[in-house]
Amino acid sequence: MHQSETALEQRSLFQGTQKFTVEAEHVRWQIKNMLSLREERIPLSVLSPNPIRHRSPNYKMLYYFSIFAPVLLLITFGGNILAMRVGAFLLSIVSIVTLSIFFASLVERLSFYNKYNGSYVFSFTIDRPSSEVFKSFLNTFTDKIQAAKSVEAASDQSISSEIEKLHALFEKQIITADDFDRLKRDLIESVKNRTIGF
Repeated sequence: MHQSETALEQRSLFQGTQKFTVEAEHVRWQIKNMLSLREERIPLSVLSPNPIRHRSPNYKMLYYFSIFAPVLLLITFGGNILAMRVGAFLLSIVSIVTLSIFFASLVERLSFYNKYNGSYVFSFTIDRPSSEVFKSFLNTFTDKIQAAKSVEAASDQSISSEIEKLHALFEKQIITADDFDRLKRDLIESVKNRTIGF
């Protein structure tokens, strides 16, 4: 895939490929691995503009390894030559895969969260595929999130200015108190009915 300021592709041996494409008001996130393909369009306006940088080791793999390794050791040392060879082979394969997945999980990530409910949305692997490509994409991506935030703030300001205009009409006795209350309630309801999150 062609890397640009609005598209990023990150590959991982065990987690598959993540593709991010920044659109006008959404980010398209596609995850493809050996077993599945998942695609989502996430509104930029729901993403927190403050991602969290972290490492998240996959301790679950070490837990599974601690369960299966003793079983494989029993097979390795508990029987004939063929069982010993098969057990040793399986133990080495399981060890290599487990440790590879564990160490791959130690990479530094940048996670984005839903600003309305705090739930995890997705994360980037920092500096993949290269530092320059990642930084260029991240700058464009965060600029788009900030722009979506500005549009949302402007929308909230326009609601308050509409209420101020209605109040001015009420004070000039162009509309009645009932009309003012009804129109103000309709404006407030339009804000409440706005989609928050995804």
